[in-house]
Amino acid sequence: MKYINDFDGASKKGIGVALDLVRRFNVSDLDVVQFDVENTGASALTDLRLYGRSAPSAPMRDITPASWTSESALLFSPAAASPASLTAGASAKFGLNVTAMYEIEIHAAGAGAVLSIAGGGFKVQS
Repeated sequence: MKYINDFDGASKKGIGVALDLVRRFNVSDLDVVQFDVENTGASALTDLRLYGRSAPSAPMRDITPASWTSESALLFSPAAASPASLTAGASAKFGLNVTAMYEIEIHAAGAGAVLSIAGGGFKVQS
């Protein structure tokens, strides 16, 4: 694999009670992405969802995996524990197959949580 993009480095955002956009990623020139998420806040996350679109004009759809800890067509590198309930001070890593995606978004909920997200995008070399 060839490393392509770090999405302008890590970002950090305070999370509220309701599900809200944390970060958007243009993945149109990538095959896979690897994310590292860390909750640096005082409370646990109560939800974490992925949304994606296949083209700029396509609607954003919920693509959240049924299980964050099991490999699937989307999740090629599962997390050791579900990031959807990430406790304060905990982190998780997971990798996504984004070959059919133009853009993805990460949304989260959890009053008092602060989510730090770092990611790297890769192109699979033949």
